Amino acid sequence: MQPQEKTQTKGVPVASPASLEIAWTGTDSRLNVMGYPGLQVDTLTQKSSYAPAVIVSPSDVLYLAWTNQQSQSGLHYVNYMTSQDGVHFSPPAQITQGSSAAPSLTVFNGAVYIAWTGSDKSLNIMPITGTSPNQAALNVADAPALGTLNNSTLYVAWRDSSDLLYYIASNDGRNFSAASPVGGPESQQKSRHAPVFAEFSGILYIAWTGTNNRLNLMPITNSKPKTIGETSETAPSLAVAGGQLYLAWTGEDSNHSLNLIATGDGVNFGTKVKINESTNAGLSIVGFVSN
Repeated sequence: MQPQEKTQTKGVPVASPASLEIAWTGTDSRLNVMGYPGLQVDTLTQKSSYAPAVIVSPSDVLYLAWTNQQSQSGLHYVNYMTSQDGVHFSPPAQITQGSSAAPSLTVFNGAVYIAWTGSDKSLNIMPITGTSPNQAALNVADAPALGTLNNSTLYVAWRDSSDLLYYIASNDGRNFSAASPVGGPESQQKSRHAPVFAEFSGILYIAWTGTNNRLNLMPITNSKPKTIGETSETAPSLAVAGGQLYLAWTGEDSNHSLNLIATGDGVNFGTKVKINESTNAGLSIVGFVSN
């Protein structure tokens, strides 16, 4: 059944006291941030060819990370900056490691962690203020996904060069379990894009765009996903705000609009909200109330 839809247009610009912060790469490659439902759009000077990543630290600081569009010494570096209000950001900090896709962020053991796919397709993970990433020689074909359960178990998911989805887990951020197929060995799930994580009601959920472009969502330990009656040509995003699990994606309409839909139980979804902003690269969302 197709979810109902309403269109959200821009309101009068105000500071960004919102239940969600949305970040996306515009069609001009510039990064954009917006509070929802406040709908103040701030277009930044930074550019990327990939979707950005957002997370909120335990001290309520918003982190925005992206992979530079411009190369330095032949490498596209990962960068990040922070904000107290979702509008005013610190100067960018650079992680001098090359990446071939979007980064991913989460909070693990009270610290912000970042992951990215190296130029050699290796998986890189570390605290965002670290200097030496933990590297794993995995067949990572796109951006990795970071997620945590109970702030004590770190999960990483990815798609390989055959579009198969896998995940690993760690209690310390350095030593990981063997790779497990998303959906189990008998029904392993596939995607041409990166998966995403969010913890909701004590359960870690994973979402992805199927090879038929349909959006899928399920607890990480399940084998059968909930398939949403919506389609996308990029990776989705997941976040929790106001007691709801939000799923965001780029539409396949001519405008490539941003879309949101929420569920209170992980199964039944409410009315879809379409936001009249455009992206070809993708978006990221996080629950955030500005200070």
